[in-house]
Amino acid sequence: MVHQLEWRYWTDSIYDPDGVLGAISSEVVTDFCHETLNFSSRFVSIPMLDNALTDTHFAERDRMGRAAVSLARHSSNYFNIAASEATSIFINSEGEGIVDGSAEVYILKETAQTKRTALACGQAVQYQDFLRVKVLPGQSYNIYTHTHSSSELAVSINGNLSNFYLPNNPY
Repeated sequence: MVHQLEWRYWTDSIYDPDGVLGAISSEVVTDFCHETLNFSSRFVSIPMLDNALTDTHFAERDRMGRAAVSLARHSSNYFNIAASEATSIFINSEGEGIVDGSAEVYILKETAQTKRTALACGQAVQYQDFLRVKVLPGQSYNIYTHTHSSSELAVSINGNLSNFYLPNNPY
């Protein structure tokens, strides 16, 4: 059985602006505890998505920094599923997801190479070598095993720099 779930219901921990301005990548990378980066937990219980964070309108609104800081604020066993507009991921009971639509879904997760260099309130974020997987329409990603048929890129954030992404275009 395949399920398509609305993104707003997909998470153990959900980004929740709750009355404050939305978190913008160029701002949240300057302070690990930026006031616009709020979360609510256990919004809904979907066991297959425990430890999943989500984001939408991803590439077109440059939410890579926001998603990375969100990931860094959780334990290393979390991962982020981020979809661009007009795109979805269908996940079956075995955790196998297939992307459908006109754009891509990004998966962000830590690996053994990830370094949590500077992640403290009041400090610019320095988060090195987290994994970015770009899953195109028709490609797959398994949320249990993290196996996929997609391109990978190690991405770093240095909130002390005006161009805080390494590489310059992490998309």
